[in-house]
Amino acid sequence: MSVHDLLFELRTEELPPRTLLGLSNALTEGVLKGIDAAGIPHGKVRGFATPRRLAVYVQKLAEQQPDRQVERRGPPLKNSFDAAGAPTQAAAAFAKSCAVPVADLTRMETDKGAWLMFRGTERGHATTSLIGDIINQAIAALPIAKRMRWAAARRSSCDRCTASFFCMATRWSRPGCWI
Repeated sequence: MSVHDLLFELRTEELPPRTLLGLSNALTEGVLKGIDAAGIPHGKVRGFATPRRLAVYVQKLAEQQPDRQVERRGPPLKNSFDAAGAPTQAAAAFAKSCAVPVADLTRMETDKGAWLMFRGTERGHATTSLIGDIINQAIAALPIAKRMRWAAARRSSCDRCTASFFCMATRWSRPGCWI
């Protein structure tokens, strides 16, 4: 699996010096929490702060989430097939929700009864498709006492901004439209 380093830098107008360490730690923890929750392998994560910028550096960030094994338990076996052995509406709906034919479902026996079961592999998503939401959530969770709204109109991009996902009505303490 291919890996790359990620440097996220949020430039703003002057931030109060007493809040820099707390904001840097919160941003770093928020990005790290989001990456870990998405299951994206990564290396060391560091945060940086100056009065005009906050940054997070992630070493060896994988290009894609790893594939994962999925197991879903379906309806009870007694409700899945009629007397002739044909699949019922419950079995057909479960198979449809798993995007497989009924014949590909397996049977699982437990002490509580028999069930239909789906076992498959879920392909991992590209990191580039996930990182925007991860960063947005980390920014939204920053401990800022008084937030202001910037770029309130929904636009695909704004004049000074290189990352349009930040400019979708983001609340931030200072004008922050340089990423």
